Amino acid sequence: MPHDELPISFRPVRPQDFVLLRQWLEYPHVQKWWSSPDEQITRIGAHLDDPTVEPMMVEYGETAFAYIQICRLDGERVSEPALQDQPDGTVGIDQFIGPPELIGKGLGPRFMNIVCDRLFAEGVPRILVDPDPANNSAIRAYEKIGFKKLKKAMTKSGPALFMNLDRQEYEKQ
Repeated sequence: MPHDELPISFRPVRPQDFVLLRQWLEYPHVQKWWSSPDEQITRIGAHLDDPTVEPMMVEYGETAFAYIQICRLDGERVSEPALQDQPDGTVGIDQFIGPPELIGKGLGPRFMNIVCDRLFAEGVPRILVDPDPANNSAIRAYEKIGFKKLKKAMTKSGPALFMNLDRQEYEKQ
């Protein structure tokens, strides 16, 4: 069955997913943008009990192929100055596809559209992503979904190109 016919679903990350996540984080296409696998696994583990972050595995059929975390940004405004000018209710998304053979197959935009639909249906006014300004493939993928370049900023994690997708603009597409 082609990937575009398989159902995409989301489930919470469980501690037993850490082995697979670590494997994905060690792939060069992920590690280039997500820093050390040990640091990331520690962060993801901390998010399991954080009510402001929703770490999830993305699956097609019953096969996990990506990681996504949705962050409610209202609480982060104090710790990340680059986010202070965002509307109340804004969420941030970080994500990656694990297996390198699944890059460029259209799965990223598919699952991102599902997530955006869900978040906007919940009343979220704006979704932010913050790829590294040198990550041209991520920037192009986000632009295909409708994200617009907002600003470049230096964050705690390094340089970022903030891109936004607002509910009103998304609903017009």
